[in-house]
Formats: sequence, structure tokens, C-alpha cells
Amino acid sequence: MAEQVPPCPCTLPGEEEKPCKSMDLDDEVVQDEKPKPLSDITKINDISEKARLMTKGRATNTEEEHDSDDEEEEESVEEVRDAEKKSPTVSLENFVTLRWYCMLVLVMAELTAFTATASSKVMVFAGANPQIVGCGGVALSGCHELAAFRNNGSSNCVPELQYQFKSVQVEFNYICEDAKAVKNTISVQTAGILVGAAAFGQISDTFGRRRALLLSTLGNAIFNWISAYSPDLFWFMVWRTLAGAFTGGVTVVQMVYMVENIPSKDRMWIQNSITWSPNMIIFPFVAWLCHDWRTMSVVIAAASVVTFFAV
Repeated sequence: MAEQVPPCPCTLPGEEEKPCKSMDLDDEVVQDEKPKPLSDITKINDISEKARLMTKGRATNTEEEHDSDDEEEEESVEEVRDAEKKSPTVSLENFVTLRWYCMLVLVMAELTAFTATASSKVMVFAGANPQIVGCGGVALSGCHELAAFRNNGSSNCVPELQYQFKSVQVEFNYICEDAKAVKNTISVQTAGILVGAAAFGQISDTFGRRRALLLSTLGNAIFNWISAYSPDLFWFMVWRTLAGAFTGGVTVVQMVYMVENIPSKDRMWIQNSITWSPNMIIFPFVAWLCHDWRTMSVVIAAASVVTFFAV
């Protein structure tokens, strides 16, 4: 009798029963794909290694190119610097030397420096207080003794003065307490210098240094000459204030004009030599020779005229 095969449990209802095949456990593992040969894996690894080496080589080459470019740039910069040291840039300053033209500029600068110093410091001597030595033949010493002497009934006595320079106080009789009026005019004159300095700074930038210097020296000469013939303290203050405005112009323009016309390598020692400092020594000697403020005003006017033609 033949052995019957049990129906397959996977048979669906209505289908014909199919016999189930017996299979060992070892046969359950079915490999759908065949394993790749070892030679193919080796080829893939070789290709990956080559790609990696090529990528690394390209990166190394790029870095080397950047390094070489940087080295070339540094070498070119050093070459340019060496060339500049060997052959410096030539400009107009290389052709300017301290010769006759510059010497004439320095003479002009000294004249303008003396004019500005004298015109601005004129009140040091023109406003000097005299020394009271007596009144009406009676020896006195100072304003306090003069005031006490006048209070005792000698108010009409004429003070006896001693001075080295005949100032405005001496000529217009502004002594002791009255001398304050002369000191007040100095403040007004100084204000004129400040206004002139501000105005001529703009004038020199707009119309040129030389024109501004010509105008300021000419105005300084005119009003210093007029002030020498002032009839009283008021008109002396007016003319001196106008002269001070032009003095401010000479002061601000003179130094710039000088520096722009001399070689750059000589500017420092010249600028420190031709200043007010040496002229502050010269001016007192000139004032001592003049002996009075009227003569000194005329001398300052004459110096301004000479400066005008020097410019």
C-alpha cells in the first residue's frame, strides 16, 4: 500500500489539493544573489584608492601653487622696496635748494617778522609809565606822595617825570590813576590784531599768500604812519587798532609764505630761527634809538614799506 502525502496546509479552499514537499532545514536558506568574486572587490578597492590619491594630490598641488604665489608676491614687494631705496621718487622738492632765491625769501621773512613784532609790541614802550620824582620843585617819590602833596593844597603843581622812553602817558599827561585809560586802549588794539588774524587767514587761502601779505604790510605801514600824528589818546587808539588788524595779517601769513618757499629739509631750523624771539632782542634797541613813540611809529611804518617791496 502506497504512503499517502498529507495535503498542503497552504492550499486555499476550492483549489485542488497539492502535496507538500518535504525539505530539510539545510535547504531553507536560498541565496537569491550569487556572491561577488574576490577579483571584483579588489578592483573596486583599487579604484577608490586611486581616486583618493588623486584628490589628495590635487589638494597638495593647489596648496603648493598658493604657497608659490605668496612667495612670488613677497619677492616682488621686496624688489619694489629695494628699487625705491636705490632710486627714490623724484618730485619738485628735489630741485629746490637753499640758494639765492631762498635767501631773498629769508630776508623778506625777517623783515616781516620784525614788522609784526614791533607793531604788536609797540605799547610795551608807548604805554610805559614814567617815574614821578617831584612836583613844583618838591622832591617826591611815586603816585602816593604826589596825591598827598596835592591834597595839602598844591593841586596846581606840575609833576616832574623821569623816563627812558617818552610814552603816550608822558605826552598826553596820563599818569598815576589816569594811566588806566591808556591800558584800556591796549585791550582794544589787541582785539584788532585778533580780528585781522582771522580775516587775513581766509584772504590768504582765497586770493593767495603773496597778495594777502602785500595788503597787510601796506595797511600796516599806512596806519602806523598816521598814528604817529595822533592829536590825543582817542585817535591814537583808533589808528593803532586799524594798524593792529593789518599786523595780525602779517603775523599769520608771513610764516606760511616763508615755509612754502624754502626746501623741506631746511624748514625746521629756519622756522625756529626766523621768529619773534630774536626780534624781541632787536626791537628794544630800536625803541631806545627812537626815544619817543611818534618816532617809533614812523620807523615801524618805514619797515613795513621796505617789507612791502621785499615781498
